Amino acid sequence: MVGRDGWLFLCQDTNDVMAQVTGRYPLPGDFQDRWRRLFEYRASRMAELTDRYFFGIIPNKACVYPQ
Repeated sequence: MVGRDGWLFLCQDTNDVMAQVTGRYPLPGDFQDRWRRLFEYRASRMAELTDRYFFGIIPNKACVYPQ
């Protein structure tokens, strides 16, 4: 989908991004717990390999430019 100023947005994608950002996609009840366990695993695994693990959350374009 083409937005203002030629910005491209995903449409009919497998992650259903538009449904996620509009609240039409219900998240599973254990969604937060699954993500928490994943990050704990990654941090633990990285601690075995190195001493730091960084994770950043970057908003997707549809949240920043809700056209």
